[in-house]
Amino acid sequence: MGKPNAFTKWIKTNLLLVFTFIGVILGAVLGVSLRPVNLSKKSILLLSYPGELFMRLLGLMILPLIIASLITGAASLNAKLNGKMALRTIVYFLSTSLVSS
Repeated sequence: MGKPNAFTKWIKTNLLLVFTFIGVILGAVLGVSLRPVNLSKKSILLLSYPGELFMRLLGLMILPLIIASLITGAASLNAKLNGKMALRTIVYFLSTSLVSS
């Protein structure tokens, strides 16, 4: 057993990135290869369920991440500007959320 080379070391440190790219490539290949096959609605629903679940989970994570970044940014300001900036940030966030929905 010799020392791992640079490529093996890179793969070990970036394993999540590698698995993400493999998943994207496999999903694209699966989607292109299943396109000519006439699948039933139930089969399509079962194949699309994991992706739909993942997209909904990402949607649920967006709001807490935005609020956490707003709180962190507001906490880093000095006390005098903090009140004005917090009010502006809250008004901006609520107005953009209202417009987007």
